[in-house]
Amino acid sequence: MVYGLFIGFVFSLAVSCLVLYGFSHKRYFAYAGVITLTLGFLLLYLCGFGIRYLHPNIPGIQQIMIPILLMLVTLLFLPLQRQICQPTNSKLFNVQRIITNLFAISILFIWMLPSSTITLFCLITTPIILSFYTVTTFSCIRKNASKPNKALALSLVFFLVVMLYLIAAVMGLYAFNRGTLAFVFICFFSCTFCLCYCVMKLFILERDEQVITQQTLIAKNAAQDTLLKERFALQEKTSQELETQVNERTFELQVTLRELEEKNQELEQLNTEDALTGIKNRRFFDKKLVMESRRSRREQTPLSIIMLDIDRFKAINDTYGHPTGDQVIKAVASIIKNRLKRPLDEVVRYGGEEFVVLLPNTENKGAYDIAEQIRQTIAQSGVVVDGTDIKFTISAGVYTDVANDINNPEIFTECADKALYYAKQHGRNQVITFPTPQ
Repeated sequence: MVYGLFIGFVFSLAVSCLVLYGFSHKRYFAYAGVITLTLGFLLLYLCGFGIRYLHPNIPGIQQIMIPILLMLVTLLFLPLQRQICQPTNSKLFNVQRIITNLFAISILFIWMLPSSTITLFCLITTPIILSFYTVTTFSCIRKNASKPNKALALSLVFFLVVMLYLIAAVMGLYAFNRGTLAFVFICFFSCTFCLCYCVMKLFILERDEQVITQQTLIAKNAAQDTLLKERFALQEKTSQELETQVNERTFELQVTLRELEEKNQELEQLNTEDALTGIKNRRFFDKKLVMESRRSRREQTPLSIIMLDIDRFKAINDTYGHPTGDQVIKAVASIIKNRLKRPLDEVVRYGGEEFVVLLPNTENKGAYDIAEQIRQTIAQSGVVVDGTDIKFTISAGVYTDVANDINNPEIFTECADKALYYAKQHGRNQVITFPTPQ
């Protein structure tokens, strides 16, 4: 019963790694998942569950599967080592690669040999190749003593210990029974745990590097923006506090990682806001458009897009200066935002003086009415800067449809932009729906 629970836990670790590979597309998750899955089957056969449940009518497979699975696990450690350690070309690594390739070729033909020969071949070659893996991994640790490298080395050591233990059992140095099987289970469980920790830690380190890169880009882009500086300083302070807590309380690792993830979400939110107007930016819109087009296709509801552009904005900049132009852009963003009442409606600064309004589950007439209300409000309002009342207008293009091709959501912006272009070319200060008038 206990061994069954251990095997089930090993299979759950394998499934977790494969699921993480599906989400992250990191190949080291796939390698770790396959290795862990193979170790799970190996434990099944060592406990006799394989012959009992998988092939009770073919007992001879039991003697072949155990050495074959041991050799497969050994072979799979090579691509995982390349992913984690990223070794440089050297004589030792070249020798290891040649030996491993020969070992892989031998596995293709070893099925034709007697089971005793397969077992003997496995017990001779597998420890040699594992020793190569261990030595080359420790050489990588000398150059880069990272936690993933150390965890991989420890996993290889546990697996090598099991191999030496099995060799001793085959040589008759001790009886291989239920009691000694517990040692093999402990070593294999430690091997899989170190393996899963290795790939998870590597994934976290890569995410940390991405976070650092994003922070650097934000710091450069937000050098003139006080609000972003304050938020970045707050995040730096929080990161330092988290680092201090990790150094003081290593047993709170899970809590620390969760808090770091929350900070990453805050950083992602900063990346989706326009610094000038405070509304969402183009990056947010691209993701939101994909989500809403999928919802439109799934629920068969109309999705409307309004593209708006400030008329003769260049003339405003040339006449009153760029600071005044910024005030005009902020005023337009505020008016549009105030006209949107539903939580799912979004206004986005698409670029320069151009804005996009995303209206899920909205018919074409409703989208046109909203665009017309925005146009009239802007035409009547204007902006007062340094005592000067600046009047301006906008043009808008509207497109509504039920999304059919979720792989091409850009069709909404393209059609709305064509309607906007038509409005610009035919007098400005108007709202045109797609298809445009002929």
